[in-house]
Amino acid sequence: MGCCLCKFFRKRREPPASISDEPRPQSFSIDEKDLKDLVQIEGGCFGSVRKAILTKNNSGSRLNVFIKYNDRPHDTNQFKQLLNERDILCSLDSHPNIVSLIGLVPARNWIILEYADGGNLVTYLRHHLEVFIDQIVYSSSGNLKGYMNFTNPPCKTDELKRAEMSDDLDSLCTIDLFAFAYQIANGMKYLASVKVCQKAKIMKMENHFLVCPSRFMSFQYSIDKSKNDSNRRIVKQVEPLRLLWTAPETMQKNTSNEKSDVWSFAVCLYELFSLGEAPDAGVRFEDFHVFLKSGGRFSEPAYCPPRM
Repeated sequence: MGCCLCKFFRKRREPPASISDEPRPQSFSIDEKDLKDLVQIEGGCFGSVRKAILTKNNSGSRLNVFIKYNDRPHDTNQFKQLLNERDILCSLDSHPNIVSLIGLVPARNWIILEYADGGNLVTYLRHHLEVFIDQIVYSSSGNLKGYMNFTNPPCKTDELKRAEMSDDLDSLCTIDLFAFAYQIANGMKYLASVKVCQKAKIMKMENHFLVCPSRFMSFQYSIDKSKNDSNRRIVKQVEPLRLLWTAPETMQKNTSNEKSDVWSFAVCLYELFSLGEAPDAGVRFEDFHVFLKSGGRFSEPAYCPPRM
């Protein structure tokens, strides 16, 4: 029912020849009166999110949706960011790992998005810390003539144990982390193909939402292009909260490209294979750039195989 209703509300979009093509918001217009039971979910410097139920013409059909909106009317940066997301979403085609646009409420500048009932991925990982099954095979370090050296901890290998098949849909193991990593990369690949920049602030795991335990999607998008280079984007400012996800060249030159997106992806992998730990370089924010420039890097996550 949900899939049918989603198709009913959302018209098919063809892949754009260019992301700069003029969007047609009127094609996705939704009447505000059709949105019921609005509940605040979260807020921040990049807009707020509500959950709502979308109905249609007294037909009895109901669809859970997200509403993204500007909660700071006088914040021009937030307003521009929201319009930027709107324009991009109007141009994107459907993708399993990218949140789908359901429609728009033009009068309120609301963006109506596909609902993900699993919550954000970082919260999901933290809630499953106690039941997580570590499949990494460890070898004994310092083993000499059959005797174990207990002074050193076991070493990780790239081998993974076989996991028992479980009927518990709430279980989580190392293979699941690889599956999540693949889906992040799959979404990034699609966005790169249509020249959408995965800027550092949106690569945080808190901006990836679970549709179900086996599928999740990216929630926000951004694009900034310089006039001289279609592969390089101008980044006006790096907010302190996203500094840890920002590539060194972005901090140095205020530009970003697919290579800097890969850097942010790697920090996402840190969050993923540490089961939701915030990246911590052990230095102050103001010293982080110097830390990276001198060759400093994050430590290896607890549940990350060496090859990864």
